[in-house]
Amino acid sequence: RAASRLAMCYMSEQNEKAMRAAVELSVSLAGKANEHPATTGVLTIAGTVMGAANNHKKALTYFEQAKSVGTKHKNMTAMIQLSEAVASHAIGKGDWDRAKEAISQASKQLKKHGSRQERDRILYARANLSLLKGKFSDAQDRFQQLSEFARRHKGMGIETRALCGLARTHLALGNYIDAEKC
Repeated sequence: RAASRLAMCYMSEQNEKAMRAAVELSVSLAGKANEHPATTGVLTIAGTVMGAANNHKKALTYFEQAKSVGTKHKNMTAMIQLSEAVASHAIGKGDWDRAKEAISQASKQLKKHGSRQERDRILYARANLSLLKGKFSDAQDRFQQLSEFARRHKGMGIETRALCGLARTHLALGNYIDAEKC
């Protein structure tokens, strides 16, 4: 897992060469682990990083491998995280149908196995998808709901993301004063 986390650090630093090397190392090590349940997370991170690097074919390959391992080991937490990553990747590519499918899959999994943080991230993905599809009223409701959940549970990071999403929605609607209040 360390190599995949390192890949994410290099991604945030925009050091593509080091990022790719760290991804390849993490995938190689995961392959040697004989499909250990933890490899689901490693492959999900590899897919996320490769998607961010615009290597979508490789990202999808890693996501499929993660799905195979996660399904085999019934690692539901990792499968929820995978669905979230697939949804984010699809949103980034403008593939609304695949994003909606991944979000729906994650929502089903959440009902049985999810945590509050995972629920919040999926709600954020749903709200963001609504915003990007031009469904502003739905996005506004979802971002507002997420902001209230986060405030009640002291989830400052997700509350900040929700308020930023709400501000983006107000801007899209031309409600500049409301956007400023966020």
